[in-house]
Amino acid sequence: MTEAAKDLPSAREQLLQLAGLCAMGVALPMANRVADNAQYLILEDYSATAVLVVQLVFFPGLPILLWLTVRAVTGLFGQPAGTRCFGLLLSLLAAIFGMSIVRVVTVTAGLGRAGIPEFLPAGIVTIAALWLPTVLRRSVALRQFLCLLSAGGLAVPAVLLSSAGVRWQLLGHTGQSTAPGDTLRNPAPIVMVVFDGLNGMSLLNAAGEIDRLRFPAFAELADMASMYRNATTVHPRTDHALPALLTSTFPQEQQTPVEADYPPGLFRRIFESGQFDMHVFEPLTRLCPTELRQLKHEQSVPQQTVRLLSVLVPVAVQMCLPLELAPEQSMIPREWFGLLPQSPARRIQKGLVVYGWDTARREQCEHFVECLRPGTRPGFSFLHLALPHYPWSVLPSGAPCFPWADVSLNVVGLADETWTSDEWLVNQAWDRSLLQTLYADRCLGMILQTLRQQQTLDQTLLIVTADHGMCFVPGASLRDPVAETLPDLLPVPLLIKLPGQQQGSVTDRNVEIVDILPTIADVTGMEPDPAWVGSSLLTDEVRTRKTLLGPQPSILAPDFPQRFKHTERLLQVFGTGGAGDRIGRLAAIPGLAGRRVDEFTVLDSALQAVISPAVVGQHVAPSPHNPGSPFTASLLHGKLLANAETTAGFERPVWLAVAVSGRIVATTRTSTDPRWSRIWTAYVPESEVPGTMQPVELYEVADPAAPMELRRIAYEGVPVDELWEVVSPGPRFN
Repeated sequence: MTEAAKDLPSAREQLLQLAGLCAMGVALPMANRVADNAQYLILEDYSATAVLVVQLVFFPGLPILLWLTVRAVTGLFGQPAGTRCFGLLLSLLAAIFGMSIVRVVTVTAGLGRAGIPEFLPAGIVTIAALWLPTVLRRSVALRQFLCLLSAGGLAVPAVLLSSAGVRWQLLGHTGQSTAPGDTLRNPAPIVMVVFDGLNGMSLLNAAGEIDRLRFPAFAELADMASMYRNATTVHPRTDHALPALLTSTFPQEQQTPVEADYPPGLFRRIFESGQFDMHVFEPLTRLCPTELRQLKHEQSVPQQTVRLLSVLVPVAVQMCLPLELAPEQSMIPREWFGLLPQSPARRIQKGLVVYGWDTARREQCEHFVECLRPGTRPGFSFLHLALPHYPWSVLPSGAPCFPWADVSLNVVGLADETWTSDEWLVNQAWDRSLLQTLYADRCLGMILQTLRQQQTLDQTLLIVTADHGMCFVPGASLRDPVAETLPDLLPVPLLIKLPGQQQGSVTDRNVEIVDILPTIADVTGMEPDPAWVGSSLLTDEVRTRKTLLGPQPSILAPDFPQRFKHTERLLQVFGTGGAGDRIGRLAAIPGLAGRRVDEFTVLDSALQAVISPAVVGQHVAPSPHNPGSPFTASLLHGKLLANAETTAGFERPVWLAVAVSGRIVATTRTSTDPRWSRIWTAYVPESEVPGTMQPVELYEVADPAAPMELRRIAYEGVPVDELWEVVSPGPRFN
């Protein structure tokens, strides 16, 4: 045997080395991604067998396949060819392994925000991987180390099952305890609506009452219900706040929103009583009993296996690419992000109904109302609706202003959940949130009308609340609480109409969302759980403090008068309902909207721009690259382009007027924040949107204080699927 032959790994070593790199670079990162996105397995209702088969495909199936390839090349073309093939596969797997480490470091250390592109460390890793076969021939220790890495494949099931959501789907209910199957003494019909990201103070007028002109349905409910004006959340994020509401327990940061991580909550207690017809619309948490799931895809194990592989393979490929080199259109199917076809759900009239998160909100509300039908038993109807939760892409009518909601998850002026210092951009985003609050009121009105028509409203226990608020303070975090942002984050609406109640009342009693479940128990005769931290609002027990949990827990005084500061700011920016209402009608230049362009002197501007979608109209067909339904184009995003003539002058905002068919419909300006320089957004009131698609006319207003002259800006219209590229500070549209 030659010296060169002695350096070559044996067939067994080749298999172990390939297995080690596959385990660390492919199987374990993929198991971790699936564990982090257990919602996908749940929404698609994958069986444990299909997931197990797919896991075996990635490990040990993949390394065995690669090893057999090396052996086949060796047998057909000789040892040198086999060695080169083995070295090439090792380099490829090592590069993939290194890329998984680069991705973790990039995200954890925030290198992207620091301006360090991911392809730099990715390139270094790739070059190092190309040298791996050469180094292996010279290092016995490295060869042994790669062989030992193959044991990492044994950790794949542990990583996968570390997620309570995965255990919930694959192994069934594994909760902390079993709910007692007690009989409720008063099983009254229950209708419960939980809005998401809705600050209760945003519903009020200057007198501290619900603004009847803006929110007639909330006001109608308040006339017959108890309104708890000092109700607050216990956590600023849904995945902790909603479980707290449903289980009356304070969540821990490490808990996940699945039944396995919490004591028996509202859904389990109602289900175990066996006295209710239940239909639960819950798109985010997995606190509803698995026995209530009705959405079955009814696919065989082979079909599920092929489907899961068809999703995970693109996910794996995307993980291996530097962010800057990833395709413009993601290779990952929409289903991975919870964006599922909704037609199967429409057939379900009872049990658990699961829509994708932040999608099809109008369809969810209409479907929920369809399910509000009297049965032989009392009904338990629960709706968790992502309103007015971002991406703030739903109009007051419920129509979407994008082909699907996720394209607008990147909000102009909001980066890493921190607002720009430019108050105009923040107020525009706040405006979009309030527009969705108007639709939330419309949804509530549909529910009240249906219950009244069915003559079930009087005997129904009706509860309307929200999980948390959201912050719209320039320079502040959207969610992380500090003293200045507590009035935005803490207050939630809470209106409770008891069976038979017909007279409304308002109280500033200290209330938290953990008090809702004990109140339901008190009304229905449910046996209270000693683990509950809340108290029934039908008793005289007074809560002595407010609790806000999160990375930095806080204890607050029970009286929270600062909450009205949110109302004061809102009224200052948007006015009150009625003729002076500025929701959806914010104007950077007051008095221009509604005027004709031909009233002004019109010249050509030296500026140029890109706009998405560059049209205004109803029922606009989406881009061919964006599957979905028609949308109402009323929200415009744009960026002014720099050239030799206009490089200077962008330090100050550029004032703009948007016109349709020669009539000005909105005014706006570019941002004063250098990070968002030259970027602008504009909202065309839904009442001003034409029935047919019309092109946008964009004008520069030279003197906003005394506008006499408009300068026409030439622009390029880009598809909605390129929306974020329009407003991104990136190089494409400089």
